[in-house]
Amino acid sequence: MTEPICMAISGGIDSLVAAHLLTDQGADLIGIHFITGFETGSDETDPMAAAAARIRPVSEQLNIPVHVVDARQPFYTAVIRYFVDAYHQGHTPNPCLQCNARIKFGWLKTVAARYGATCLATGHYVQTCQTQQGVSLICQGADQKKDQSYFLGFLSPQQIRTSRFPLGALTKADIKAYAARHHLVPVQKKESQDICFITGRSYREFLENTGNTSAGPGPVVDTTGRVLGQHKGLQGYTVGQRRGLGIPGPEPYYVLSLDTKTNQLVIGFKAECYQTSCRVRGLQWHTHPSDEPLFVRLRYSHQPVRCEIHTPQPDPHTAVLRFAEPQLSVTPGQGAVFYDTHGCVIGAGWIDQTVSESRHR
Repeated sequence: MTEPICMAISGGIDSLVAAHLLTDQGADLIGIHFITGFETGSDETDPMAAAAARIRPVSEQLNIPVHVVDARQPFYTAVIRYFVDAYHQGHTPNPCLQCNARIKFGWLKTVAARYGATCLATGHYVQTCQTQQGVSLICQGADQKKDQSYFLGFLSPQQIRTSRFPLGALTKADIKAYAARHHLVPVQKKESQDICFITGRSYREFLENTGNTSAGPGPVVDTTGRVLGQHKGLQGYTVGQRRGLGIPGPEPYYVLSLDTKTNQLVIGFKAECYQTSCRVRGLQWHTHPSDEPLFVRLRYSHQPVRCEIHTPQPDPHTAVLRFAEPQLSVTPGQGAVFYDTHGCVIGAGWIDQTVSESRHR
């Protein structure tokens, strides 16, 4: 008798096809669908019952049980508080990195254990590999346009070892064709959004509604300290932002940094947005970097760039990255995910700040 596998079911086409692939291979599959309290219609009288009704067609198509579980409290603690606190520090958070490591491959695995499963499957576009020492790593998916290895950068080797990713070797076109052949109909038609819990409102409105105590309006200054205008609250801005500044100049202005101590928004021209280095905190290595070239992605849409890492003593979890070539809009709060030459994720950390002497003017 095979051990059951828990499948994270969102209702979208990716998890639907991933689940069907596993059942086709003879897996004993149990579906789990979790609610966060931020879904469309989450103000319903009984959101658990409503979610069960929405996901039932998936259960029927796959002929497997799909259990609805309540993730509202852990999601709020691990993701929402992190999101609000990051903005309060003047950082631009990446909640998907946090959610994957803490909720989907953390809390959800404890839920899976209640159903007798130690393995969790998802519809992420990633592959896995093992080092010669037997360490499990995340690798880039075959579909480079859909690759989600960046978002799983903080997963530990143990979390990876007990996970399955059936879509890793497939493309989005493959998924759609497979769904059509097997008459699979997702109940969630739209692609998942990066910030799934912000719908129908701005970041500023969301932060105000969740208790972010912003300092309010303050000065907009250039790199010399000259006041150019007023901002509406630092939580409405991010490094690299161009739109919505409302400051006239000989060329477009961009956000360079957010100074929460002085409540100043620092802006400059595009040439000032490039950095040759940054500091990373919370650094964790899944396997020790070898003498081979090291690459880093600074955000999801960023192409990996070669870098060197310098770890000061005595803190092994903080490092300074130096890029092979200047990078545009290195943003505090985003994840720095490290890759080897084979496209495998070997570590990750959080961008803490840019190194002041690195700005090219």
